[in-house]
Amino acid sequence: MPCAEYRLWLTGISTPICFSGAYIFQNSSPVFEILISVGTFPIISACLGFIFFAIFKPEKLQSEDYQIRHESLQIIQQKSGSIELPSVSLENIANPAARTLTDSGVEK
Repeated sequence: MPCAEYRLWLTGISTPICFSGAYIFQNSSPVFEILISVGTFPIISACLGFIFFAIFKPEKLQSEDYQIRHESLQIIQQKSGSIELPSVSLENIANPAARTLTDSGVEK
């Protein structure tokens, strides 16, 4: 989802620069208003973009790792009648963080 990543980078870089410039030029009304408007646009754009994805394509907001694990479990569920899988491998797919824990509960 590169579009959303670029939107976040744009917001994270341009907004502080514009708001800092607006603070410096607060006595100059037209420059101040332009910098506030330009600095606010990426925030509004990012919010609207994420609202769009949350409503219409929520799978695009999930991590790639989650999507791969979800697809793996779906494939296993579809093929479960023809092959037999040990429950340990299913647990590792569903919760990969569990395998990194030691017996004491501390991550390696």
